[in-house]
Amino acid sequence: MLPDFSDLICYLRNKGVKAHFNMGGHFPTVEYEETLKLIPGLDTLVRHEGEFTLLELFQQLDPPDS
Repeated sequence: MLPDFSDLICYLRNKGVKAHFNMGGHFPTVEYEETLKLIPGLDTLVRHEGEFTLLELFQQLDPPDS
């Protein structure tokens, strides 16, 4: 699924989407360096259990443009 996710992010970025893209899960937790290489459009990657990390990340991101 990583190539599909990378293609989707690339497509959305080319269409002007400026959203923050984050990824987590088993593979990104273990192979985080490889995941970041395979998906260059990814903004952040959360390793292990991400519930609290995602909340902290959300609180630190700038609000989207209105």
